[in-house]
Amino acid sequence: MRLCSYIIKEDSGLAPNPFWGWCTIGVCTPNHMNIKLGPGDWIIGSGTKNMAGKLIYAMRVSERLHFNDYFKDPRFQDKKPQRGPDWKRVCGDNMYFLDENGEWMQRTVIHHNTAEDRAKDIKHPYVYVGDQFYYFGENAVDIPSQFHGLLWQRRGCNCTHPEVLVVQFLEWLRDTFESGVHGDPKDRVISERCGGKDKVGPCVRS
Repeated sequence: MRLCSYIIKEDSGLAPNPFWGWCTIGVCTPNHMNIKLGPGDWIIGSGTKNMAGKLIYAMRVSERLHFNDYFKDPRFQDKKPQRGPDWKRVCGDNMYFLDENGEWMQRTVIHHNTAEDRAKDIKHPYVYVGDQFYYFGENAVDIPSQFHGLLWQRRGCNCTHPEVLVVQFLEWLRDTFESGVHGDPKDRVISERCGGKDKVGPCVRS
């Protein structure tokens, strides 16, 4: 069992996306770095600035899916981004798929809509799915001092934590909190900014 930790620069509900019964990460640092994680491994994200040193979420990886399989999977249709009054749907992360010619297409609303973002996302086109997770968002929590070393404080990811420490941390997490959502994303976008029609387009557009 491995645990990968990193800093979440923007907690908008996109990455991680803790809604509709699953926690998913498809367009974030662990994905862009092509971190090799499998079922039973864990990912944790901590905050920056006034959230520095606080745990925003922890999730157990249950599977790793290719973007195209994720897009088609009936379990994750609610995670496709949709414009409208529900900000949770606006920040959906299930946005990439292959067309009939094998070219990447993107269904997007307001997130990851630049050519640079798209290039990073589809370089390693996989999403991590978590069926057991603890998402705190704006209610990010302090963890006991003996686990502070698990929270990464620099760019990139750290996946080399001592397994004994990881096991102790997970025991504390499970004993202290119920699995699920314990708060809204701190940087969520208000729905008034999200009007208009849904869009689908090629990933090469700028």
